[in-house]
Amino acid sequence: NASPANATATSGTAGNARNTLNWTASNAADFATTAGSVVYRWAAPATPSEVPVEGSAPTLGSVNGNATVACLVNSAVSAVLTRIDGTGGSADCNTTALIPGTAYTYKIFQKDTNGNFSTGVTVGPLTPISTTTIATGSDPAAATIAPGTAVTDVNTFSLQAAAGTEAITSVTVNLSTANGVGTLAITDNANAVLGSVTPVSGSNVITVTGMSASTTLTTFKVRVTPLSHALPMPAPPGGTYVITAPVTAWAGPNTHAGTDTNANALSIDNASPTGATLASGTAGIAKNTLNWTSSVSTDFATTSGSVVYRWAAGTAGAQVPAEGTTPAVNDTNGAATVACVISSAVSTALSRIDGTGGSAGCNTTALVNGQDYTYKVFQRDNNGNYDVGVSLGTFRPQTAPTVTKSFSPTSVPAGGTSTLTITLTNPNISAVVGAAFTDTYPSTNLKNATPANLTNTCGGTATATAGASTLSLTGGTIPLSGSCTVSVSVTSAVSGSFLNSTGAVTTTSAGTGSAASATLTVSASAASKLAFAVQPSSAASGTAISPSITVQIQDAASAVVTSDSTTQVTLAIGTNPAGGTIGGTYTATASSGIVTFNNVTIDKAGTGYTLTAASGSLTGATSSAFNITAGAANKIVFFQQPSNAAIATSISPAVTVQVLDVNGNLVTTSAAPVTLAIANNAGPGGILTNSPATLTVNASSGVATFSNLKIDKVGTGYTLSASAPSLANPNATSTCGCGSSFSV
Repeated sequence: NASPANATATSGTAGNARNTLNWTASNAADFATTAGSVVYRWAAPATPSEVPVEGSAPTLGSVNGNATVACLVNSAVSAVLTRIDGTGGSADCNTTALIPGTAYTYKIFQKDTNGNFSTGVTVGPLTPISTTTIATGSDPAAATIAPGTAVTDVNTFSLQAAAGTEAITSVTVNLSTANGVGTLAITDNANAVLGSVTPVSGSNVITVTGMSASTTLTTFKVRVTPLSHALPMPAPPGGTYVITAPVTAWAGPNTHAGTDTNANALSIDNASPTGATLASGTAGIAKNTLNWTSSVSTDFATTSGSVVYRWAAGTAGAQVPAEGTTPAVNDTNGAATVACVISSAVSTALSRIDGTGGSAGCNTTALVNGQDYTYKVFQRDNNGNYDVGVSLGTFRPQTAPTVTKSFSPTSVPAGGTSTLTITLTNPNISAVVGAAFTDTYPSTNLKNATPANLTNTCGGTATATAGASTLSLTGGTIPLSGSCTVSVSVTSAVSGSFLNSTGAVTTTSAGTGSAASATLTVSASAASKLAFAVQPSSAASGTAISPSITVQIQDAASAVVTSDSTTQVTLAIGTNPAGGTIGGTYTATASSGIVTFNNVTIDKAGTGYTLTAASGSLTGATSSAFNITAGAANKIVFFQQPSNAAIATSISPAVTVQVLDVNGNLVTTSAAPVTLAIANNAGPGGILTNSPATLTVNASSGVATFSNLKIDKVGTGYTLSASAPSLANPNATSTCGCGSSFSV
């Protein structure tokens, strides 16, 4: 019943889900070479009391209380033995994986051929381990996102334990930069968050909950939440933050192997686009015109990409658009107002109006003339980033020029000259261009003198034709904060007070200015002579000459004596080519130096008539020549009377009948039909013929000619009658040229 000697040289090592045991078999002569080494295992760090039952034959894997038979080994006496319990176990040992991290205690018992067991030798405790391997997963493609974008994948990685399950308590991530990143998180493949931190650039240890690695390949993610522009991102010009986040370590009991890489970077775009170029502007009337070329950046926002700030001051303020926002026109930001929000293509030349007549996308409310306005244009990209802004300049909408007018001297005698001066003054800090006006004098009696002595300091084109009654300027330039003048000599032959107002002054850059007025007084001299102002025109016989004839009462300098309203003037025929007689009212009284004759007539048609005007001691005047033509056809008369003739022989010379007006003037335009007949038939019974023509002949140039008149009966004392029914006085009777009737 004696126990064999215990095993010697006992030891052990832990491995991946297994433990390796070493011993030398008993040296007892009666050591059982079959199943002589029995190894008990306890899943505990201390050895309990269980031992094999003497005389029994334990089997592999059998249980005795808390002990399990881990190995049942055949060997020779004093054999050196090594056996594995667990994963990859020896043929005579357990091959089921041990639990990594669990402490196992072993006791090696020796049995002799009589069934006696030794007291056993303890090995351990031994705690098996497992290797967990990390590998790079299917990383997301490289991408660029905007600040404020939702949580985004940066990296995927996988873990797999060689055996068992490894509980993981933290993961270490190497973040390339923390700029622009609000949260760094570890999630499972379904995006459930296992742990997160507010990151720093470089190594970040993230405590995780519910994360483990098993023998099944499991995928996890590294995800980031970008900062929004308001949280805030770094101020413009900012930058593009290239994010990589490989896992470099994790906390768990297993041995760790493998690596994770993150080649496809995630970029957070907080970089400003390039600024606008070719920035300029000009002041207008209640408006400013702004010019720039949009950003050349490829990510320039073609919708609402140009935002123009306006300050009602001589300098720009510190205000800038809030990153990530799109302002609206007329929004305010402190002292700044949004003047324009413009959509355009990349690198596009733009010109927009702020103020009256404003462009689409800009303010259309009139700006205050004379107020300084300063502008900056900001460029925005597709991710809501703005550049620092480019100055467009300071502009002051222009005020219309002021206009003054003067005569020097203000009073002159009739026929004297005065200098008319128009002064244009520019109150603006920039030149006013395109100045123009037309001054039409209040009466054609006030004229530019000869010579006109025109002077112009406004540039452009000034016009004042001698003898005309206008002064004009086009295309003038009024210097900044200065003035310019246009002057001309004027005169009037007519006395009176001339209130002269200019037309409004227009400009292309400063709108329309006011008009200006001044008065020139022209005094009259004593009456000296008469002069036809409106000459007599040609007229018909007995018809009033029209327009009305006017005669001026003038002083020695040919100025109208406007104070004279008493002098009487009489008209008479001067040159009288047809012995005509003047009719109508040909004596009239002056009114303000002008005598008007409304109904003067002459009765006889003629060419080259003149009229004379006379009044007491005043030097008279003779009109220009005019003509009197016949009036309307009124009556007929025999012009060539019938002569004695033989029976059935043509009366010669031919009988003619004239068509006359009421005053006896031949109406050469008349073609009235005239009919002859025998008035006193001395035949008796004679018959009048005009063969081969008829007894009715149309007048030609006012004369009806009867060339073949014949009477077929002898008689003494024949007379003929003529009739023209279309005339007011249609009948005439022939008489003998010698004072008696004619005979056949």
